[in-house]
Amino acid sequence: MKKMGKTMLARKTLKEKFKEKLYRDAYIKRSNREYLAYKIRKIRGTKTQTEFADMLGTKASVISRLEDPNYEGISLNTVTEIAAKSGLAVYIEIVMPNEFIELSRARLEKDN
Repeated sequence: MKKMGKTMLARKTLKEKFKEKLYRDAYIKRSNREYLAYKIRKIRGTKTQTEFADMLGTKASVISRLEDPNYEGISLNTVTEIAAKSGLAVYIEIVMPNEFIELSRARLEKDN
């Protein structure tokens, strides 16, 4: 029961923080960058960055940047190209900020 209480408190705290536009925007941007970096790393699987880069027609240094959650230069075009060359598709949904919290938690649970 204690754990559930902490989770509920954490969600309430985050929802309260989401009322501040600067915090909300930074949180969403950071969360999306981290998720994209994680997904690209997951798509690469057991291949080295060099092997994956060769498959995509790019350089290992590019893959390294894309897998860095602090890298801000990834474009939708790059994401869709990586997905397509990996036999995958990209699904995008635009949601209200309060929906983002629950949806981002759900996608992380699904991936783990």
